[in-house]
Amino acid sequence: MASALYLHAKGVFLNGCLDMYQATIEAVLVNENYVYNATHDDLTYVRPYVIGSAQALTVTDIYGGVFDANDVTFTAVTSSYKVSGVVIYQNKIDDESSIPIAYIDCSLTPITPNGSNITVQWDNGPNKIFAL
Repeated sequence: MASALYLHAKGVFLNGCLDMYQATIEAVLVNENYVYNATHDDLTYVRPYVIGSAQALTVTDIYGGVFDANDVTFTAVTSSYKVSGVVIYQNKIDDESSIPIAYIDCSLTPITPNGSNITVQWDNGPNKIFAL
């Protein structure tokens, strides 16, 4: 599976209803059993597959339709499942109102959590984390 944006998030962007600088943007690690589906429109579809705790992203750039944030560290991650992806989402009041934005696929190099920290270093190429 390649990295991709969720359909609902695309609509929210096009409607001008998501300010990436003002919103609370977070990331979660998902296990190898999570299957990306473009139609997942809230975090309830993702929650059963989350490993560890969500981490807030510090947005650094949205210029030119490219999204970037500081690298993020998930601390003391343990699980019997491998980490195969990261879901970036807008955190709202609860999972039903929180909006998945992007799925970042890590399945080619899955990580086996062993209680250590897991640092996600975002791409520094022209598309950064993702581009619209």
